[in-house]
Amino acid sequence: MKGKKKSAPKIAFEEQFSSLGDLYKSYKNCRRCNLHEECAATITKSRGTKDAAIMIIGESPGEEEWKQGIPFVGASGSFLCQAMTILNEWVDPSLEYYIEEDFDHPEVHQVIDNNFYITNAVLCWPGDRKPAKSEYNSCRDRLRNEIYLVDPILIITLGKHAAESVLGHPVAITSKHGKMYKTRIPGKSLPYIEYPVMTLVHPSFVLREGDKSEWGDLFMEALEQGLEMYHRTRDIIGEQ
Repeated sequence: MKGKKKSAPKIAFEEQFSSLGDLYKSYKNCRRCNLHEECAATITKSRGTKDAAIMIIGESPGEEEWKQGIPFVGASGSFLCQAMTILNEWVDPSLEYYIEEDFDHPEVHQVIDNNFYITNAVLCWPGDRKPAKSEYNSCRDRLRNEIYLVDPILIITLGKHAAESVLGHPVAITSKHGKMYKTRIPGKSLPYIEYPVMTLVHPSFVLREGDKSEWGDLFMEALEQGLEMYHRTRDIIGEQ
């Protein structure tokens, strides 16, 4: 007796948006999960350029991000800014002083924002706890819409929950750090679009491990590999 034929996983949007502006307008007073009660319905929007070729996705905002309304402006943001500034080739040579002396200088952050798109898997600050799986799931359709609207060449996830929100399956992040995956996002003229995804540990994990840990070097090595892969892909696209 033949087994039942497995149906393809559903990848259609629950609600599709035509612009990032419309998307965030819809989520401004979001009631899709219980987090709106804890964060006073104040969402942490994305930062960066909507035309970015590289999209960076974290897990959930911290208190400082919630206060400022944008992701990665606390200690993890400083670490990420430092790593991206060291490795990316877009940095203006005139910023050399700031790169050596002050990674948190506004001009350095501006370089990052001009070249990347940064968001979180969950938009609301969960307070002194981590978001529940149901809360990540409630924000997943928004995240998939964002990926579709930005249409990056490469997605970099930071942390276990960011990876799982993008990929849709469990990820043992410390053993899968620096690994490449693919995720499918609904298309307009095509059933879906496939995007390459690199999974990294979260900067907060690296900071907690401290200077004596090897995780700082492992983070930089994986990030460098991801950017090299992006450049190769970009060159191939440019030749077509």
